Amino acid sequence: MIIVLSLNTAIDRVLQVPLLTPGTVMRATETRSFAGGKGINVARNLLRLGEQVRVVGFLGGSAAAFIKERCAELGLEARWVDIAGETRTCVTVLDAASGGQTVLNEPGPLITPLEIERLLDALQASVSPGDLLCISGTAARGMPDSAYGHIVQRMKGVGVRVLVDAGGPGLLSAIEAGVWAVAPNEDELRSATKADAPVAEMARTVAGEVEIVLVTLGRDGCIAAVDGRLWRARAPQIHELNAVGSGDAFVAGFLSATAQGLEPMEAVRLAVACGASNALRYEPWIGSREEVESLRRQVEIENLALPA
Repeated sequence: MIIVLSLNTAIDRVLQVPLLTPGTVMRATETRSFAGGKGINVARNLLRLGEQVRVVGFLGGSAAAFIKERCAELGLEARWVDIAGETRTCVTVLDAASGGQTVLNEPGPLITPLEIERLLDALQASVSPGDLLCISGTAARGMPDSAYGHIVQRMKGVGVRVLVDAGGPGLLSAIEAGVWAVAPNEDELRSATKADAPVAEMARTVAGEVEIVLVTLGRDGCIAAVDGRLWRARAPQIHELNAVGSGDAFVAGFLSATAQGLEPMEAVRLAVACGASNALRYEPWIGSREEVESLRRQVEIENLALPA
């Protein structure tokens, strides 16, 4: 099974306006609301890929009922840890004139030490040897910088492989703990490593401590460091509508393919296709399996040679 840790669950609201003009009162022409946050986005896409998935995460306040209802509609198994704080709302404003996106993320609730312990207990009770665990996004406020590394160490002790899609101290602590796989974007990787080098060189350096390094590059695909080799996966050319959530779709594709037993670079091929599929629509999820398969066939993969 694939377990997804949702530390910053949210209501994701998408608004479309004819022309975004700061400092004015505007009326949206379209609005959509979803259960979201990076963890939920990953889990939703895993379901669409036909995987068994379970979410463990924090949830609190008036947003909880909406998110529980939406997860139930999806058929998504969730084990929530109730918190005193209010689960956040995140707003994406789509500018129809320019095609640009403005994202406003609330900071999220402050988590107490007792709530953190309850989450760790819930996570421990939710995994079994051989499972895959996904940790996406920043840790909740109140969690220490070392939290991801601590979780990685606990999961390694019970035979669970962990993928971390994050940046900053959270990613760094996971790397230092010997996490199985990481999937940051370029900016997140730089924020963790403080490196000023080409992205391929950064990936190769991190691969000295991590089995699989995936650095997402948006519409340019990704750089992968696997089995001592560097690869470039180029995304299909598409008409992009909304790329928000494409990194989460990428992670879902990689985990799904891994769960099916595919080799890492074939898993990367599906991951890139899922990221592209997500960007084809306003909603934060991938399209049909037929669409994803068509995109998968268009992903180009090449070996990168760097001087030793």
